[in-house]
Amino acid sequence: MPGRTGVSFVPTINRRRISTAPEFTDLAWYLHALVPALVTAGPRGYEAIEVRY
Repeated sequence: MPGRTGVSFVPTINRRRISTAPEFTDLAWYLHALVPALVTAGPRGYEAIEVRY
């Protein structure tokens, strides 16, 4: 949307995990899928964090 400066996503359904560390989400897989689509919006960068509840 015009004027927006942030985007977030929460991979909770069928979460893709790292096979050698299943307690972590495979953020690289999600970024590989999402970033190319977001590039058209002209981001200056991105930051990925894992928030554990």
